[in-house]
This record gives sequence, C-alpha cells and structure tokens, in this order.
Amino acid sequence: MSCRDNTVFYFRVQEARHCHSEPRPSGVKNLKRSFALLRTTRFIEYNKSHYMIGLLIGSNLIQLGVYILKMRTVPPQIPLFYSLPVGEDQLVEWWMIFLIPILMNGLYILNTFIYHRYFHREVFEQSLLRYINITIIGVCTYLFIRIIFLVS
Repeated sequence: MSCRDNTVFYFRVQEARHCHSEPRPSGVKNLKRSFALLRTTRFIEYNKSHYMIGLLIGSNLIQLGVYILKMRTVPPQIPLFYSLPVGEDQLVEWWMIFLIPILMNGLYILNTFIYHRYFHREVFEQSLLRYINITIIGVCTYLFIRIIFLVS
C-alpha cells in the first residue's frame, strides 16, 4: 500500500502523520491499528448518518401519527401563515399543513447533498450541517404538532 493509498484510508485520524518514513507495524499490531482507525473514522460517520436518517423518519412518523389521531377534528381551513395579518389571509386549506414536512425533508436532502458535494472531508462543516439538520427537524416537527393541536 503506497503512502497515497494510506492517506485516503486514514485521512481523518492520521492527517499529520500519514507519510512518515517509519515502517508500518505488522501482524497483530497492524490489525489492531486498522480496527481502531476504522472505528474512529468510518464507523462513527456511518452511525451518525444513520442516526440522522432515523431522526428524520421518526419525525415524519410522529407528524403523520399526530395528524391521523387529530384528523377528525381538523377544520377545513387552518391558520398556517402567521406572518400575515390576522383574518382570512392566514387561513389555508387543510392539506397545506403538509408543506411543513415537505419543506423539512427538502431542506434535509439539500443539506445532505451540499455536504456530500462540497464538504465531505471537512469536519467542522459536517458538524455544522448536522446541527442545522437537527434544528430543522426539531423546529418543523414542533410547528406541525403545535398547529395541529391549536386548531383541533
């Protein structure tokens, strides 16, 4: 394995130590080192991406469950646009409440695309986009549940 291949595999943990002239350990030490690096880089990244997808799916299921439970008491028009003046301008049809989960999923997909396209090796940007996704999921779920409980 050349130094360049070694950099690609260990780029997260050994960024500063990847091309030294010291020989690579062999046998059991090499195996332990490989497993340790695998756990600290790819395995953690793999689990975090599944954690975010699980959070998104859980949020979608919660929103769907709340709507199904309150479906009978939801009026034909609901106040969705709170930035408009009080009255008829705020009211929209009942099905437009689903713009909130659609927007939430769209922003999650956009952030994931931006991460994989531009910032797949940047740790700070990865953390920033992860926290933005968590915030978007939390706020959209809260707004959806609050509006449904407010009007029903």
